[in-house]
Amino acid sequence: MSIRCHVAAAIFLLSFVSFGTQAQTTVPTTGLGTCIDFITSQSTTLTEQINSSPNFTIAYGSASYTDMPNKAVYIQNYSCESQDMPGMYFTVSALAHEFGHVKFNYSFAKTTRQAYIDEACKMEGLAVTNNIVARNEIWSSTQNSIDINLAASNPDQLFGIYYAGGPNVASNVGKSFCANNVTSTTGQNYNVYYGEQYDKLP
Repeated sequence: MSIRCHVAAAIFLLSFVSFGTQAQTTVPTTGLGTCIDFITSQSTTLTEQINSSPNFTIAYGSASYTDMPNKAVYIQNYSCESQDMPGMYFTVSALAHEFGHVKFNYSFAKTTRQAYIDEACKMEGLAVTNNIVARNEIWSSTQNSIDINLAASNPDQLFGIYYAGGPNVASNVGKSFCANNVTSTTGQNYNVYYGEQYDKLP
């Protein structure tokens, strides 16, 4: 079966499932393409987050990041017309990660450089957990047929830490994420990136 047929089959499956599952409520309009909207709609959590954030714009860009001051979420460029299935899943995964930043954003004391890095990475951990929740909901609502995985280089490690649980799960997930991933904006390791952000503070 060609990649084009695989995409068509995936969209058909999602259309069918969306009418037969209680997890589906309202298909969100992300502006990222119909294929992204359909897959996103299979996560109740992500759908509600998007639909309850009308003041945030969602758009494609050269990298994936959240601009909180301007209420904008940017997702690394992708086109549904590309027929790139892994790219499509990664796009939804990145969207779930970035909306984790939208929903779990908070201010924290900027006492020391390491404390700043730790708190910033905890926020990354919260974004990863949001990605995990959306991934699990999509996996379940599509009867284990679509796995968007995580927008990270070390998904297995992150899953393991998340499922181990504990009171510091967000911090632990964040530490692992920051140690093993680079930003899509600068290409820097997250620990280095946040360290430099601290150095630039007034």
